Amino acid sequence: MFYPALTLQIVQTIFFFTHSAIQAFKISMIFTTFLSGTSVYIILRYHSKLGRKIAFFCSILWLSTIGITALAPGNIAESTAYIGIPWLAYGLYACSKETKGQLKKIIAHIAVGLSIAAYSHVMTFFILTMFTAVYLFILLIKNNHKIKIVWVARILKIRTALFLGHNPR
Repeated sequence: MFYPALTLQIVQTIFFFTHSAIQAFKISMIFTTFLSGTSVYIILRYHSKLGRKIAFFCSILWLSTIGITALAPGNIAESTAYIGIPWLAYGLYACSKETKGQLKKIIAHIAVGLSIAAYSHVMTFFILTMFTAVYLFILLIKNNHKIKIVWVARILKIRTALFLGHNPR
């Protein structure tokens, strides 16, 4: 129930080559952890003014939190869902800034972050969706650009529904 297709697809693909379920699970954990760290590095390196070393150090710190919360108990679905959190965080941050002509990028980042979580771990997706809704509601109250926030919320609902429209369960 809590493990949609993305998580199991990674393990099944690796199992096809290894013919060992335990080895496929371990390789999948390493792969999703690497993707999560890479995701943090890409967001910090290309969407902020941080240097390469600081972005790398921050991605290592992010990986250490994943090791404690997801990898130690062996929860591959949660580890996969963590890949989308940096994309969501950047989209929400960019939504609160003064950005002209960036609406499509903001919505794409938020929708990709939520979709990765939705296709890997349902509870993480639920928590991130609630956080996003509360954050956008607070921005709607506090921000001067109310029309932009309403557009982000409306288009985000449509785009996330399109991403999640075909769920092969």
